[in-house]
Amino acid sequence: MHSSTPVQDNVASDFRTMRLNKALCGVVARDLNIILDNNLSPSNVKPRQKNHF
Repeated sequence: MHSSTPVQDNVASDFRTMRLNKALCGVVARDLNIILDNNLSPSNVKPRQKNHF
């Protein structure tokens, strides 16, 4: 017998999805910053990493 209601299951699944999306967004944003830094700045000068969030 299932102990949790469908509503609780949906909320838990939404929460997991939200956390996963947030983690993925963080990784993508970090990778984009690295790519942009590499493309826009001279290779011998590394700018300080700025937080845009």
